[in-house]
Amino acid sequence: MNKVNINLDPVNDGIEMENEKENTLAESALLIATDGQKRTVGFPEAMSILKRMNNIRAERLGNTDYVALYNGDRIVNIGKGKFFIGSVLILRNRF
Repeated sequence: MNKVNINLDPVNDGIEMENEKENTLAESALLIATDGQKRTVGFPEAMSILKRMNNIRAERLGNTDYVALYNGDRIVNIGKGKFFIGSVLILRNRF
């Protein structure tokens, strides 16, 4: 049985899953790099990537359920513009 822990602690609150299900497309994320590379990652790898990011920024993709998550430390100022150079994680927002 899964256990939900809520203690007004955003770092630790959540659900503890007893049995991880096999990854399905619905539990996957898309990783896209600004150089055109792309690959699908499972939910555990997506969460691992997010945990390692220091400055997570998010942008909703139009009027969809999808969100682009990226490392804000990878935004550079060149001339009068700001540019993102790196990889973006695309996840479906189910909330």
